[in-house]
Amino acid sequence: MKPYANNLGPLGIVFLMLMIFGSCISDDDGGRIPSCTDEIIHQFEMVPFNGQDMECKFVLNAYEFRGEKYFVPTNNCIDLILVVYNCKGDQVCMLETTEFCTNFWLDSESLGIVGIQE
Repeated sequence: MKPYANNLGPLGIVFLMLMIFGSCISDDDGGRIPSCTDEIIHQFEMVPFNGQDMECKFVLNAYEFRGEKYFVPTNNCIDLILVVYNCKGDQVCMLETTEFCTNFWLDSESLGIVGIQE
């Protein structure tokens, strides 16, 4: 008896490869939002942002800086001190008191809102 892969034929093998490698892609936006996004959203007790009315709810903004992803919770109705978190949920910046913080706010790229308070 032949191995199963030999019975698939060339197109079957290509299809199988696409199924295997395609299942590793989880972001709907071409990979710009980090894979840690769901974990960070959960950590902040939020849900994914899909255009919901923000009212006075807390939202979670994503940024890219020096090839890494960062998150900043904000609220349009409350003046907040902006705190930057990394993918592990660690606070990496508050205010502009360090060179990292200053450079982050000058050079980071906004990826938009990724989470919102329920």
